[in-house]
Amino acid sequence: MKNPLPVIIFLLMLTGFNNVFAQAPVITYASPQTYSPGTAIAPLSPVNTGGAVATVPIVSTFAGNGNAGAVDGTGNAAEFNLPQGVAVDAAGNVYVADQGNNLIRKITPAGVVTTIAGANIPSNDVNGQGTAARFNSPGSIAVDGSGYIYVTDAEAIREIIPGGYVATLNANFGSTQISADAAGNIYIAAGQVWKLNPFGVVSMVAPQNSCFNPFYVTVDASGNVYASDSSDDLIFKITPAGVVTTFAGNCNNAVSSGTPCGNCQGGFKNGQGTSAFFQTPLGLAVDASGNAYVADFSNQAIRKINPAGLVTTYAGGTAGILSGPVNVAVDAANNVYVVDGNTIKKIAPAAYTISPALPAGLIFDSTTGTISGTPTVTSQATDYTIKAYNAGGVGTAIVNITVAPNANNANLKNLTISSGTLNPAFAGATTNYTATVSNPTASITVTPTASDPAAKVTVNGKTLVSGSLSANLPLLVGPNIITIVVTENVTTSKTYTVNVTRLASDYAYLANLQLTSGKLNPAFASTTLRYTAGVSRTTFSIAVTPITVYAFETVTVNGAEVPSGTVSPPVSLNNGVNNISIVVTAQNGINIKTYALVVTKEPAAMTADVKDAANNGEFTIDEITIHQAVSPNGDGVNDVLTIDNIANYPDNSLTLINMRGTAIYEISGYDNLTRAFNGHSNITGALQEPGTYFYVLDYWANGELKRKTGYFLLKY
Repeated sequence: MKNPLPVIIFLLMLTGFNNVFAQAPVITYASPQTYSPGTAIAPLSPVNTGGAVATVPIVSTFAGNGNAGAVDGTGNAAEFNLPQGVAVDAAGNVYVADQGNNLIRKITPAGVVTTIAGANIPSNDVNGQGTAARFNSPGSIAVDGSGYIYVTDAEAIREIIPGGYVATLNANFGSTQISADAAGNIYIAAGQVWKLNPFGVVSMVAPQNSCFNPFYVTVDASGNVYASDSSDDLIFKITPAGVVTTFAGNCNNAVSSGTPCGNCQGGFKNGQGTSAFFQTPLGLAVDASGNAYVADFSNQAIRKINPAGLVTTYAGGTAGILSGPVNVAVDAANNVYVVDGNTIKKIAPAAYTISPALPAGLIFDSTTGTISGTPTVTSQATDYTIKAYNAGGVGTAIVNITVAPNANNANLKNLTISSGTLNPAFAGATTNYTATVSNPTASITVTPTASDPAAKVTVNGKTLVSGSLSANLPLLVGPNIITIVVTENVTTSKTYTVNVTRLASDYAYLANLQLTSGKLNPAFASTTLRYTAGVSRTTFSIAVTPITVYAFETVTVNGAEVPSGTVSPPVSLNNGVNNISIVVTAQNGINIKTYALVVTKEPAAMTADVKDAANNGEFTIDEITIHQAVSPNGDGVNDVLTIDNIANYPDNSLTLINMRGTAIYEISGYDNLTRAFNGHSNITGALQEPGTYFYVLDYWANGELKRKTGYFLLKY
């Protein structure tokens, strides 16, 4: 006979292994924990000595055994008959509209099923206490924040008050699907979406149209309404302002004309928003985080839509898990309850959950149960309940966390400036920085962020909220010291300095230039650097008044410094051309602009020499005589400027200048004929005004370049 002992040992080991695997998680955390604002914590992870934590949601039968009946009891000892609506209250009690039995059933968190209203007999509506009341095919159920239960049947919307009495609330919306918010507002899908407030006032939330046919509704904590359109395989979202959008789903109507609804094929596809497919979506519910759960009937699945519209398969979709879900509800712990045939299924969340939410800056990883991050605010000692899930049940641990200031932490965790770049780059342990800004930057702001948000921060002596922008800090040219002091718990402080250098200006332009005699040509403009002016023969000197744009610019006139707005020392004038240089130096001492002014003084009056008496005062050199009168009036006398004997000196050039010092005529090879001044400028073409004009005649004589200057009178 073979020894049976090894087989027995193997079976015992296998049985023990399965028992361990089926155990609920047993989790613990190191507790209590004290953290400091602004300091990253060492990740805090659970220790699990029980069954492995589930990685996918866990589907189980919460109540009912699949047989049609009206039996109260615990778990699968109970029976339902075509249940339709499901809702859950704040205490975790589940309510079921048991349509085939005309009953309202209650399931405690422990799975105990009782009948709280109605009787298992056909009847029209009868109001009354608990089981003395009668319902006619109850199909939808909802619970508000005060524990009032609302039921729709074939005749009306009924209300079950917390004491159990059943009354008719509204007789106009029988056989509809409803949802309720915490305040007791009822949302109704009846061709369109309606709202029935606690005072009995009915208003329209969203009208029906060809592509919006709501069958089921639910509402989130922010007042957004979600509606399923079972015929078009779409999920809609309606904002509190009444804006209707397609939240998820696609008609998938390739057989139609391309409209977004009608002849819909639906499908089974996860994805973002309208890229996803549903197949006959029915009841839906929303959790506290804004995730929507949809009973996708024909796909035998529960679909999940996150707040951003991403659709995933939460449970089912595989044969044998769900047979045909028609409605869902979700509790505060994110357990989802599903009406599936004659049973109520429960879908427990996968992995880990935590309640309440952690202090700002700390992060809870729902996959691993690990707490990490950097707290940003203080928080008093608080117990946080963490739950881990698997098929064997739920493991619970309590973690006590305090976020308190660190008495020795007077560091900055960040420092930014509005202009320039910190040098070196910011580091909490580095306290001295420099920065350079351009001259136009007349002020700067800083944003210091303390490691401990509760620490006191001052900038140049003025208190500032950590992480906020300082007031504008004025900058002088050159170095400017900005002092930031962080004080923790009065006794500990740390000082940071930023030395901001504002560069000197490179601007070197005048705002204006004024003359004591004559007129600038062209009119003054800051960026025009060359000018001319003409003065009479009786003007023996001239002065200029340079005016700078900025007080820090310096000016010299012919080498002598002249303060802005001050008249320069007089500059002596010779007959003819005189050059005056105005030099502007920028504040930085590097950038320079030079304004050049050419002042032409009218020559002194000529006296005829006795030897030239026959020339009537005209000036004769090298047999060249320039007539001093031009009168282009067509009488044949002095119609052009006549230069006697100029034909003997063809290699010549002539420039004529008006009293303003502007050249009005320039020509080479002057010949009194085709190249002759007749009162018109050959530069602008304009007829010149009568008056005195100056000439400069250059010509070659016997290999020598000579020049004649003088004036003539133009009249008409």
